[in-house]
Amino acid sequence: MAPRIYIDTNIFITLVEGSPTPSLTEVIALVESGKALAFTSDLTIAEVLVHPYADGDDARAQAYIDMISPNEVMRIVPVEREVLIRAARLRSLRRSLKLPDAIHAASAELADCGIFLSNDADIEVRGPMQRVGLEEDDLQALIAFLA
Repeated sequence: MAPRIYIDTNIFITLVEGSPTPSLTEVIALVESGKALAFTSDLTIAEVLVHPYADGDDARAQAYIDMISPNEVMRIVPVEREVLIRAARLRSLRRSLKLPDAIHAASAELADCGIFLSNDADIEVRGPMQRVGLEEDDLQALIAFLA
């Protein structure tokens, strides 16, 4: 069974608006080739569209919509009652955890993801899930794991 990777909002922003490193691009290519199953939350689309809409940049907004759509590679975890209950439980354990971050972590848990790909060091995930950041060593380890 392919590993399950949760992709946080900031990764999509890096891919569309930033300068993704070759290693991040390779991770995404491995996911797209079927080496892993990718998950994100419905919340992600609401987070990434704010700036393109504020800027009147419909092309950038459409790029996000196309990228964050359910397909054979990307699964979208709906923000449903079970996610919100789990997010509240996570926030009760760590009061400084922001609600959107808790929703992402809860979504990853409910999707049974083993990897949480995020550049947000403030998001702590519970074991056995591991957070992988954009540090080169982290990405290289993930590439080796997926290859």
